[in-house]
Amino acid sequence: KYDLRMGYFAFMKGDYDSAESYFSRITSKGEYADHATYYKSYMAYTRGEWDVARNGFNALLDNVQYRDLMPFYVMQIDFKEGKYEDVVANGDELIAKTTPEQVLQINRMMAESWFQLSEYAKAVDYMTRYKSAGGEMGRVENYVMGYSLHRQAFYGDATPYLREACGADDLLTQNASYHLADCYLRD
Repeated sequence: KYDLRMGYFAFMKGDYDSAESYFSRITSKGEYADHATYYKSYMAYTRGEWDVARNGFNALLDNVQYRDLMPFYVMQIDFKEGKYEDVVANGDELIAKTTPEQVLQINRMMAESWFQLSEYAKAVDYMTRYKSAGGEMGRVENYVMGYSLHRQAFYGDATPYLREACGADDLLTQNASYHLADCYLRD
């Protein structure tokens, strides 16, 4: 119990090295093993150690306290690793049984995953859900929406999104500007 509490305090202070040390002293069959697994997996997730995090989160799928949250973390890992087929295969099921905050994030991941898979109508559908639920439409979100509408020949609808994607002197602005000009020519 001492190691769990001390590990948790260190974790909350952002001292992940100390937290890892405390959590690692908890035996894998002990009463607090699942709690230690969660925190160690979360720290691995924040460090981008996807395999370690995934293994830990999957190990908690049978734990009543953690099982509802773990699929969300696994989906985020899939998204970060570019496993878009896995994201879209599991997203709708997860949306049906999670919190509104997570639904917002899942809709965002689903939109970009469908975009990456060249399924533009589905990308628009999920980005519309994301936006309607209060999701922030930054440059990337506007580009995903605008480009997806453009690819479906909805040029007038695509124009405001592509315009919002423009800004910094970067590749995103260059691509958005190209498609925006094409919208003006075709509309």
